[in-house]
Amino acid sequence: MTRTPRTLVVVGHGMTGHRLVEHLRAHDRHGAWRAVVLAEEPRPAYNRVALSSYLEGRSAADLTLADRAFLTDPLVELRTAAPVTGIDRRARTVTTADGTVTRYDALVLATGSRPFVPPVPGRDLPGCFVYRTFDDLDALREAAREGLPGVVVGGGPARPGGRQRAAAARRPPPRRGTRAASDAGAARRRGSTCAHPARHRSRTAGALRHRRP
Repeated sequence: MTRTPRTLVVVGHGMTGHRLVEHLRAHDRHGAWRAVVLAEEPRPAYNRVALSSYLEGRSAADLTLADRAFLTDPLVELRTAAPVTGIDRRARTVTTADGTVTRYDALVLATGSRPFVPPVPGRDLPGCFVYRTFDDLDALREAAREGLPGVVVGGGPARPGGRQRAAAARRPPPRRGTRAASDAGAARRRGSTCAHPARHRSRTAGALRHRRP
């Protein structure tokens, strides 16, 4: 008799969540588990560490981690643009923004982090960007103008430094630069822009795991 696979729900499809599912599928030779991956972004996992190379000319497809074998695996269900809005540990279910409820036997939260934007005046004005996703970089590139200066706030050893980001942003034909406003009034007068990349607050202390004993 064929045994029904147990369900692993992975919340988040970043690099960590993707590698977890790859590892599971590589070592689960008997198909004891099926993975349901709930991604907040509208695209599969990609190499976020190499994101600056997207500004240098590499395509989103070049940085995508999910190959055809992963996307067509019958024991992997990837749902993009499906942010999780609720977890019921007693009922062992996860609910996404569209109201879909998914049962699980094991649950992994691999949600990563969000950019920390310093609470300074002008941070919410047009032309201030964070640096984390393809959409962030598309907006930054669209705003670029040749000849105007730019300021990068943040940096760190886990990602390319601020100078590399600034250089990458300049390599495509620029249309507008960026500048960090010292106050809201100055930002409005200058029509300037700023970028807040690599400082993050983790929403989960690594990958938190919950499964039946």
